[in-house]
Amino acid sequence: MKTNRKFLFFAAFAALTLGFASCTDKDDGEDYAPNVVGEYTGTLEMDGMPIASDVEINVTKTAKNKVELAMNQVIAGMPVNINADSNVTLSGEKYAVSGKATYNYSVEVTINGTVDKTGNAIFDIVLSPSPVGDGTLDIVFKGKK
Repeated sequence: MKTNRKFLFFAAFAALTLGFASCTDKDDGEDYAPNVVGEYTGTLEMDGMPIASDVEINVTKTAKNKVELAMNQVIAGMPVNINADSNVTLSGEKYAVSGKATYNYSVEVTINGTVDKTGNAIFDIVLSPSPVGDGTLDIVFKGKK
């Protein structure tokens, strides 16, 4: 009888332990890059005002959870060519994209944004120092795949 109790206690303990060691919802092995790859067309805004329309950003996969964002656009008569190596993660129901690049050898470009599961993208693009004045140049891209 004592042996049966010990066995039952051990079996219950083992079941509880296995229950707490179950799988999580997050799969660290998943590659999110294919979910954001594509050509996005949209607008560039500065201080909420459109500064360019029909802007294209091409996103290509470079490695697992890594992409390159490429934008070749003329803004206010100035060519802006940015190729930013970026990381892709899942943040809630959206894919988060963040990366850095160098523009014209001296301007640091930081890109942070999201792509939802229907292909809507918002990328915050910050150039520091601003190539057209003091401080930083903050641009927002809003577009769709």
